[in-house]
Amino acid sequence: MSIESFKISNNESRCVFFNDDSEDHRCIVILTVKRATGTFSLLGCLWMLFVIWLLRRYNSVAQKMILSLTIAAIFDSVAYVMGDTHLEGSLCDFQAWWLTYFDWSALAWVCLITLNLYLNLVCEISTTRFEILYHLTAWGVPLAMASLPLMKGFYGPAGAWCWITGDHVAWRFGIWYVPLFTLILLMICCYARIIFVANKRMQSWLGTFNPERERRKVSLAEEIRPLKWYPSVYLLVSIFPLINR
Repeated sequence: MSIESFKISNNESRCVFFNDDSEDHRCIVILTVKRATGTFSLLGCLWMLFVIWLLRRYNSVAQKMILSLTIAAIFDSVAYVMGDTHLEGSLCDFQAWWLTYFDWSALAWVCLITLNLYLNLVCEISTTRFEILYHLTAWGVPLAMASLPLMKGFYGPAGAWCWITGDHVAWRFGIWYVPLFTLILLMICCYARIIFVANKRMQSWLGTFNPERERRKVSLAEEIRPLKWYPSVYLLVSIFPLINR
């Protein structure tokens, strides 16, 4: 293979965003930012996993769900540090499937955490018996959503990573963007109801002292405070890709 042919092959595998010049600074910036943000996310998730282990926060159903969300986010971050862009082929299809699966898995755990909190605080239902069902949903639904484009052959180079190609934009919305923002809106509604019910209960407890009620009041505050930001944060980090689409 000649040097010129090698350069062309290398360019095609590295810089598919703007032109065939792999030295184009825009391509380098995009790939660098992708790896940097993926690495930062990965390190943050590993730190959170260490804190969960250190503080032994994996006993209740809610704590186990946060642990599962962290694990899903770790594997999701790996997809963004998988190296350069790839040509069409099995490696690109694998990266696209991996990205879709763990994106969906992370979203599923966020939704299930919201549902679990809603059932506990609003409906006053014990959710211990739902733990297995939560896992089946959070790992099973993403498998179906990630496998559909794979079976249709719709995965391929899609910018800074491999995903559903630009020729199938409707599938991008059907597989990811429409479900994503529908679920985010539902989570916001659930949290609004949760906060309303929690505040109403706390107000009804004012003026009287009861050790059990005080314990319950503290428990409500501790459960809601760290979890109420999940839909807001998810909406914030997802709004820019939607605008880009």
